[in-house]
Amino acid sequence: MTAAPLILLVEDDPDVRMVLEFFFEQRGYRLSTANDYEVGAEILRDTRPDLLVSDVMLRSGTGIALAEIARAMNIPVLLISGSPEAKKLLQGDPSPFLPKPFRLVDFEREIDRLLPRR
Repeated sequence: MTAAPLILLVEDDPDVRMVLEFFFEQRGYRLSTANDYEVGAEILRDTRPDLLVSDVMLRSGTGIALAEIARAMNIPVLLISGSPEAKKLLQGDPSPFLPKPFRLVDFEREIDRLLPRR
């Protein structure tokens, strides 16, 4: 039996992080979380998750920089943000993006699309 996919969630808003943690746990995913760029980058390199979900605007860095690391490791990425500046920062970035607030059904659709079936 293969292990459930491991998701790395990097989100600095504790309320959003709590909702998304609950979302992933209810669906049987394994989860690692970080609330800033440095911890997220360390977990990303150490654990090689099956998917990175990251806020674009983080303390001490960006989700875009994390996405670059993940793509170099062939890890799919979903970026999220409620910041109006995020769309400007994302110009040219190939990562799928959901603006906050988003509906969980749309979030789930993106997760299903990005994670390979096991």
